[in-house]
Amino acid sequence: MGAKFGKSERWSADRLAEIRDEGVATQQQSADLEREREAARQEARRARDAGESYTSTSLGERFGRSEKWGRARLAEIGTAAVGPSNAALGAEREAARQEARRARDAGERYTGTTLGEKFGKSEAWGWARLREIKEGGGATQRQSADSEQLREAAQAEARRARDAGEPYTATSLGQQFGMDGRWGRARLNEIREGNERSERELAGPVQEAARQE
Repeated sequence: MGAKFGKSERWSADRLAEIRDEGVATQQQSADLEREREAARQEARRARDAGESYTSTSLGERFGRSEKWGRARLAEIGTAAVGPSNAALGAEREAARQEARRARDAGERYTGTTLGEKFGKSEAWGWARLREIKEGGGATQRQSADSEQLREAAQAEARRARDAGEPYTATSLGQQFGMDGRWGRARLNEIREGNERSERELAGPVQEAARQE
C-alpha cells in the first residue's frame, strides 16, 4: 500500500490501523443505535399493555427522534410476535383486581402507584384497576365498613394536607383514593360541615357566659 502511494511501510501501517479503528467505531455505533431502537420497542410495548399507547410522534419525541423513526418502531412491534395475548392481559388485570380486593378486605389498601408497582405496571394502570373494582361492585360483607374507613381516611388526609398548606381539590382527593371528583367533593364538604358544627358548639357556651356576665 505504501509503495502504491509512494509512501513508507510505516505510513501504510498507520492507514490500515485507521481503517480498522473506523470499522470498530462503526460497529459500536450500530450496536448503540440498535439498543436505542430496542429500548423504544420495549417502552412502546409497556405503554400498549398498560392502555397508554404511544403515537409515532410521541414515541419519537420520547427518544429525541422524528415521527418517522417512531412510526418505524411501532411498525416493528406491530408485525413481530410481541407482547402478551389479550387473554393474558385480561388475566393479569383480573389478578390485580383480586389482589386489590384482598388488600381492601384486610384493611391494607393499595393506591394506584403501589398496585401498579406490584404488577410491574404504571400508576395509571393501577388506578384503572381500582376504578374497575369500584364501578363493578363486587360487594363483600365488609363493604360498608370498608367504605366508612375509606371516607375517614380521606377526611384525615384532607385535614393533614389543609393544615400543611397543601389542600386537595375535589378531583385530586378523589384520585388519591381511587375515586372520582364527586366523591372527593363530598369528603371535603363533610370536613367543612364538621368544622362549622364544632364552631357552633364552642360558640354556645361562650355566648351563654357573656349573657350571664
